[in-house]
Amino acid sequence: MAKANYFGPIQSVKEAEDVVIGNSWALFGLGVLDIVVGFFVLSSIIVDGFIWITLAFLVNRFRTKLMVGILIVFAVISFGVTILAKIGIIDGGQNIFLAIIIVWASFRVWTSVCFLIENRVEVKPNFMNNYFFIIPVSIALVCLAGFLFWNSYLYRVVNNEITTTNTANVFTDTKFGYSIQFPKNWKLDRYIDAPGAIYAYNPTNEAARLLVWYKDSGPVVNQDQLLAFVEDDKKYGEEQQSIKTISLDKVDIGTHKAVKWRTLTSDSNGPYYVDAYYFYVPNPNPQTQAIWVWFVSAMAKTEAGLTTTEILNTLDTFKILD
Repeated sequence: MAKANYFGPIQSVKEAEDVVIGNSWALFGLGVLDIVVGFFVLSSIIVDGFIWITLAFLVNRFRTKLMVGILIVFAVISFGVTILAKIGIIDGGQNIFLAIIIVWASFRVWTSVCFLIENRVEVKPNFMNNYFFIIPVSIALVCLAGFLFWNSYLYRVVNNEITTTNTANVFTDTKFGYSIQFPKNWKLDRYIDAPGAIYAYNPTNEAARLLVWYKDSGPVVNQDQLLAFVEDDKKYGEEQQSIKTISLDKVDIGTHKAVKWRTLTSDSNGPYYVDAYYFYVPNPNPQTQAIWVWFVSAMAKTEAGLTTTEILNTLDTFKILD
């Protein structure tokens, strides 16, 4: 973060202030970067960005042990989360080097603030700690509130995408070209981290869960090429996400030729099994460089839960639109 005084003792008021101000600005920049990356790549780090910005302002504005202590606690938690993401237990940023720098810089800020307190140095006005800085921070917080509102309400499946029969709700997505029927008691939401995807589940049976979305692939003209495409996903999942493969098979689902990849993975709630079904539209033009591959994922705590009547009947209703 700050270029000077990383390792040596703080010997003057100016050095202490330089460390506090420099690292506060670096935290502010990190927060802005997290927010920008979060909007386009990984939405889960947006909140982290706002926390870094807020801590940058509070540490520089008040320079108390309490504020810096909170910064250290959050930096250590962030480091732990980064480790968990790196080994594939959770999703998130995996830059361990940056996480180490943040922890170290936080402790340097602690040393500098303690020096300033011991020497009874009053906080001098600077751009970050005056109230003009509060304006962009306030705007950022308003943007966060808007983002949460969008995810909580506007991003849900709208009623005109669903038609109702006597026994089921039929979801149709004309943009991405598919439809699928769900039992009437299931709940249906948009899936935040995959635009165009939907997440459906039985609120009274955790074994009945489906995620439906699409992937942009190269030319896929038959089931063997689809299998090759899935094998690439399998390799990435095993190497980068610590996913354990149980089986990989070509299957028939209704009128569709598909590929099923069964895996064992885990999240914050523990291990669970996944059947990932890949569907495709036979492409008559081998020159085409991209084609949709639909991905329907069933999730359950046990392998038996993946083949419940609810899951299999729902899969049979999956249709690719003309």
